Amino acid sequence: MKKINYIYFAFDTLTIDHIEKSIQSFSTQDLTMINSITIYNNSTIFESQFLIDKYKQFRKNINLFDKKTNTLPSSKRIVDDINYIIKNVHQSDLYFLHKADFCLPSNLIKKSYNFLENKNTAHFINFSKYFMREDIIGNKIDELLKYEKFSDLLKLEYVAKSDKIENYSFKHRLIGYNGIDGGMHIYNEDARKILFFNDFTSQSTWTINSKNIRMLHNIDDLYVLHMFHYVGRNENRYPDRGKIGHRF
Repeated sequence: MKKINYIYFAFDTLTIDHIEKSIQSFSTQDLTMINSITIYNNSTIFESQFLIDKYKQFRKNINLFDKKTNTLPSSKRIVDDINYIIKNVHQSDLYFLHKADFCLPSNLIKKSYNFLENKNTAHFINFSKYFMREDIIGNKIDELLKYEKFSDLLKLEYVAKSDKIENYSFKHRLIGYNGIDGGMHIYNEDARKILFFNDFTSQSTWTINSKNIRMLHNIDDLYVLHMFHYVGRNENRYPDRGKIGHRF
């Protein structure tokens, strides 16, 4: 049986609520295939011991990467942290990255494990995701975590796909994305040895990795939910993204 190194990634711009909710979603998963837990804390907000204490209920021994123990990237680019993790977190069969601003739907770890368990070549899976408006919190998130597939959520009236911007409005509280943004993913050891990202959304980066790795995305039952947190940017692609009450 292959084992997973589960990696929890904390960074700035988040609050305690994000930490609590993301870990809660982890606690509901099937954890039998998880061999080790790694906390990667590149934040100035959260103490590493606070995060370790949260995860000790799952495993007594927690691996730690933080600014006190390692020289972590200082660029504030998430992609630099991802590349650091790929290079320095090793000695496992599979690697599941959980960014602290995401919640994991029911059985995500088990389903992604089952997908990769018998793959004997380099594989990387990018999880599809839903951006949740700032009013989707608490019990509203819990209800969404019960859905098994990305397509199941698309059937809800208040859900839209972000790559069809003309089809969504203020009524839409979740914006779906199933492209090549590698922010949350799982990969195997063969892929880890050769993976590198210049950025997440560049097709050229995806194409370069695809030469030696089976790069997969848009798998219907492998998706995550992104919790709103303010990052101080206004993207032209989403004209209502920065409007209070509708931000995501």
